[in-house]
Amino acid sequence: MQGTARQSKARHGKARHGTARHGTARQMHNIPFWLFDYLQIWSQPNASSHFNQPYLVIPGRSSLFHYTIFHKMVLIKVQNNEGKNVNVEKFAPFFFVLYGDIQYGMIRANHGWAEERLLLREAVKKTNKLKPPFVIALGDLTNKFPIDELQNNQIVDLKNDFTLLDKSIDLYVFCGNHDVGNEPTYETINHFEKTWGDSYYSFVYNNCGFIILNSPVFFDDTHVSELKDKQLKWLEDTLKKMTSLHVKYKFLLLHHALMYDHIYEDENIGLIYGDKFHSYSEKNKFHIKKETRLIIYEMLKKYKVSHVFCAHLHANREGNIDANIKQVTISAVGMQATYDKSGVLIVQVGNSGVDYKYYPFEYIPNVINV
Repeated sequence: MQGTARQSKARHGKARHGTARHGTARQMHNIPFWLFDYLQIWSQPNASSHFNQPYLVIPGRSSLFHYTIFHKMVLIKVQNNEGKNVNVEKFAPFFFVLYGDIQYGMIRANHGWAEERLLLREAVKKTNKLKPPFVIALGDLTNKFPIDELQNNQIVDLKNDFTLLDKSIDLYVFCGNHDVGNEPTYETINHFEKTWGDSYYSFVYNNCGFIILNSPVFFDDTHVSELKDKQLKWLEDTLKKMTSLHVKYKFLLLHHALMYDHIYEDENIGLIYGDKFHSYSEKNKFHIKKETRLIIYEMLKKYKVSHVFCAHLHANREGNIDANIKQVTISAVGMQATYDKSGVLIVQVGNSGVDYKYYPFEYIPNVINV
């Protein structure tokens, strides 16, 4: 997909305040909320190490609705599975930016993450020039799992680097397998949600519906079968609601792809050979279980979802789920599994269809016209 534009025509039509803590960093409860927007938090740790000086990330004004906005990192920390709805009833063209696996710590197997910090800062720098209304990070925010002090250090540095995102740009994140585990539990999901907000949610922007799923729950529900069932019911209820709102397009976003080659593929579908590392991986690591996949697919057909965006593969790949639904897997902001380059996906949503293109950092334009 790199370097070539793709077009698809649609045929139809949780929150508590938290502060990062490390060393001498401290909470500041006595600062009035109105001042948070204007505070300048100078925190420039040396990128050569994961952390070398104490700093503080201060949360912003509390929302009266379903989410909390954290300044200067403009994180939409979702509560009650509903994000920030904007211009629900009337469509207008717009664009948004997707970040694949940022995954602080992957390149050096958790022995520092200087490279990932530089890569994310480059992504943020380019994004700030474009000024999309929002960015969505598609899971695997950090690499270290299970949860421990090292993972928390990665999270602190990631939050700090996210503060460089222009505060006019909303930031959404959701979980991947490195955030909650290949066999997620209620404990690991709760830890993620306390840190980042709900692990699945939806929002509407310019009469377009965005639905975010917690795909690790669908990849392995051994310890969370009730949550899997709850999320599937929520998915159908949300799709019904968006249909009743007559949204122009519906987008599904999740970390794992629904399918690798085709939607009806079995669980065990062979191996992938990675040229870059001269090794094999099982393909079934890169899709969700067939039984659950087909349940989701029936909903996508019924409620006319046009695009599925996912990550996890650390490579660019796309395919047609069917004649009306496109699956787009994007490569990583961080470490690459193939010879793709670190970059972002820019999605343009217009009256006549949806365009998207993966841009390595050096080719990201300064302006997107919609």
